[in-house]
Amino acid sequence: LNKAQIKSDVSTHPKIKALQEDSLKSKNMANLEDTKRLSSVTLSVEYMQNNEQDYANVTVGIPLPIYKTESINSLKAKLSANETNDKLDSLIHSFGIQTDIYLNSLNRSAKNYKLIQKEIIPLKQKIQQNLESYNSFDMAKPQESITNLNELITYETKALDELQKYYESYSQLLYLTNRGLK
Repeated sequence: LNKAQIKSDVSTHPKIKALQEDSLKSKNMANLEDTKRLSSVTLSVEYMQNNEQDYANVTVGIPLPIYKTESINSLKAKLSANETNDKLDSLIHSFGIQTDIYLNSLNRSAKNYKLIQKEIIPLKQKIQQNLESYNSFDMAKPQESITNLNELITYETKALDELQKYYESYSQLLYLTNRGLK
């Protein structure tokens, strides 16, 4: 497994994408509120005609904000964007740590499985064969053979447990990297 590839794949997780979209929405809302805060000048011209005289009425409207209440909505949107960015950074950091944990668990389980399968179980099988051959000559006690068989079964069970841990870590990595959803 390529650790750098897995780290980069974490950024495609749906939770991270959702927070990125929320952050972008909050930033856009802050920009919208900032532009709404600026006054828009209106100019209107009106022409009226009377029997005695013609009139032209020109009106210029400049709305002035009072008490700076318009900046509150912008500030709320900016705070929401900052809060979402903090959540996003925290989630990315958390996923990074989880990825490291699962990678370490995966590597440890693979090493333990190989150690048990390639060294311990063959050694226990050789001991069992020796015990069985000596048992036929009445040189070994049957209890030793049974004890060794129990240990052999215990190590085979431990190997299967390590294999289970390996696949559990692997499935968690698939979840974090979003590979399982493609």
